[in-house]
Amino acid sequence: MIHGLVTWAVIRKTQTDPPDMLIGNTEMTACIAMVCKDAGEDVPDFETPEELYEKFFNIIEEIDISGLSETSVKMIDMLKQYHVLPMKNETIEDLKKIVEIC
Repeated sequence: MIHGLVTWAVIRKTQTDPPDMLIGNTEMTACIAMVCKDAGEDVPDFETPEELYEKFFNIIEEIDISGLSETSVKMIDMLKQYHVLPMKNETIEDLKKIVEIC
């Protein structure tokens, strides 16, 4: 249930002008998973949020983002502004569960 709320919250953030900022690694992970899905790419394997963030931008550099939805483009912009935080309330398992749901 909570994982679905994270996804909903991220989508809502793209609908504000300007889009709201991401507030944690769970929202970052949801954004990455949704953009990868829209791009037809697999979410890269990861063991830390930093690794996921870095691998995601390596993927984004290699694809043509012009075919992505407006929501995904906004999510990429939100991710560019995000600074990965030290893990506190989430676990890698939590983040991987978000990837599965998205």
